[in-house]
Amino acid sequence: MLLFYQIIDNFLVNYPNETDFWEILNKNLTQKVLDENPALTDVGIQLEVLPTNRLPYDRTSTVFRSRGGKLQEDWNFSLNDYIINHQGLNQLNLDVNYQYKPGITTEEYPDTCCYFTRALITF
Repeated sequence: MLLFYQIIDNFLVNYPNETDFWEILNKNLTQKVLDENPALTDVGIQLEVLPTNRLPYDRTSTVFRSRGGKLQEDWNFSLNDYIINHQGLNQLNLDVNYQYKPGITTEEYPDTCCYFTRALITF
């Protein structure tokens, strides 16, 4: 039996679709960990995605999966110390959390880049 970090490392290094959203990758990863470890009844994995030039905010995908069929997916993005000219010059800490509906399809996952951009434009 492979150790957890080996299963995760092999999965990430060999993941076939680089265009998948992090949520989809994480959902597939939890299934892989359960498949490789029959003694487990459930698994929860939290992926923290660091900011990039294109997406300058922290993102987190959390997936809980059980052998009994329960699947819960949460997503978070946050931006700290965002300077905004509203009621004078102020700084915001923006933290958005949401949970996906059960049975969400690959096509239904929202592009969080658009949500983030809309949130900043609104302010």
